[in-house]
Amino acid sequence: MSNNTAAPIPPPPEPCSVCGGTGKPGPNMATCICLGAGTAKAELKNLRDLAEALRATFQQCQTLLTLWGYKVTRPSELLPALEKLYERCTEAEDEYVRLKRQRIK
Repeated sequence: MSNNTAAPIPPPPEPCSVCGGTGKPGPNMATCICLGAGTAKAELKNLRDLAEALRATFQQCQTLLTLWGYKVTRPSELLPALEKLYERCTEAEDEYVRLKRQRIK
């Protein structure tokens, strides 16, 4: 007599918390974070990839700002440093325009 016991059926994967497992983007979204897979596993993988990309971008900005004389150790310090750099650049441009006008007169 043979044993006809079937292997247990694995549970379905957890659905994505953003799209609810449909894989379709919500309103005001181009794509869902799960990229159409509809699973929490895909959502988590893509969130980790996004976090790594943001970390790398922050490190690039941090390096460039350090070379320009601005100390940035946390992401929350990025915007104030960029605003100071922008102000410094526009002041230099205004000064250049002023000197150019003086030279023309």
